[in-house]
Amino acid sequence: MINLFPFCTKLHVSTKKLKRVLVVLVMIWIVTSSLAYAQQQHLVVQDTVTSTFVIHPDLPEAATVVLYSPLSNLVINSSIGFLDTSFHPQKGEYILSLRSNTAHMLTIEYPGFNAYELRIPPIDDGSARSYVVRPPSPFVKGMLVVEAMPADARIQVQGIEIGKGSVQLALCPGMYPVRISKEGYEPLEFSAEISLNESNVQRRAISLAKQPLTITSNVEGARVFFQGQEIGVAPVTDFQVDQGLAEIRVESPGYSSFVQMVDIRNDRNNVVDAHLETQIQLLPSPSIYVQNESASIEGNILQITYDLASEKKKYFVDVVFLGPDNQPIEVAGVRGDFGKKIVHGRGRAVFWPIPQNFSMEGVKVQVEARTKGHMGWYILGGGLGIGSGVAIAVLAGGNDRPEGGGGGPGGRP
Repeated sequence: MINLFPFCTKLHVSTKKLKRVLVVLVMIWIVTSSLAYAQQQHLVVQDTVTSTFVIHPDLPEAATVVLYSPLSNLVINSSIGFLDTSFHPQKGEYILSLRSNTAHMLTIEYPGFNAYELRIPPIDDGSARSYVVRPPSPFVKGMLVVEAMPADARIQVQGIEIGKGSVQLALCPGMYPVRISKEGYEPLEFSAEISLNESNVQRRAISLAKQPLTITSNVEGARVFFQGQEIGVAPVTDFQVDQGLAEIRVESPGYSSFVQMVDIRNDRNNVVDAHLETQIQLLPSPSIYVQNESASIEGNILQITYDLASEKKKYFVDVVFLGPDNQPIEVAGVRGDFGKKIVHGRGRAVFWPIPQNFSMEGVKVQVEARTKGHMGWYILGGGLGIGSGVAIAVLAGGNDRPEGGGGGPGGRP
């Protein structure tokens, strides 16, 4: 007979050791699970008093579930699907429209916590139930307060619109992108830092969006001013300006200034067409030798044309400028015809580039002609004060001019 006792004894001892090892492994697993559970806790969901209000009466056969929570970015999913959802951060309300008389399983997730599965029993059509979702222990956060102007400006945090005008959010510490916007306004984007147990108050105003302004004129090259500042010469196209009332001024030498107040808006075509009127006045010549005078301005060039009478003689022709007080003024660069033989019936012309600093307001022009042997008054050239735009002309009595006009002034200096 074989004795098995020694073998059984050894097997019994090995079994005891194995049990001890298993007990140690189980204890290690329990401790590890507890630590993991401690690091990732479950959310707490409590049923509250059932409400009777209807959030979305326009949705047929809908029931309402309201989740109250201090957590501003819960992720909520439904086993069947929502008819509609909305979030009101000021009240901490997540409003869910579900199918009535149907049981739903909601999955609620929040970073750092295990997902919570909430079973919603069937709710009658038009009825509502409410729950409170919170962490199992006090959840320490900071507060973000955004106050925007205008009061109906949209406020977005992390790309999610959370309200208009003024909002408050309890957020975890960190940096959060904020955007304030409204149609017709320049959007404003900035980052707000949230610190533990502190409030970050952001009072921001957004400005009206700039609009393209186009200014044209019947005088090409006319100087264009916006709010007193020169911005170019006509035409000015797509000049970016702020919305609101603004003064537009367009001016060019020899023309009356165009001034207009314009209400620049984003809902209209902001185009200003400035029509400038010629300021120059041509007075009839007192001379019997001048006929068919005319004056015109193209760009900044003044053109004076005239014809002479039928006698074939040498004429002394001068262009005279008179100021607002009807007194002659000296103008540089304008030349008449002195001591030249001009055949009658042939038109003559005088061209004068008008300086930018010379005002034509109230200025009048005359063409004067004299013949040899004619006693009359003529203008002696004087110095021109360009800075003031006006010079003094000296009127002097003249004797008969000799043939050829030598010794007389060669026109306006």
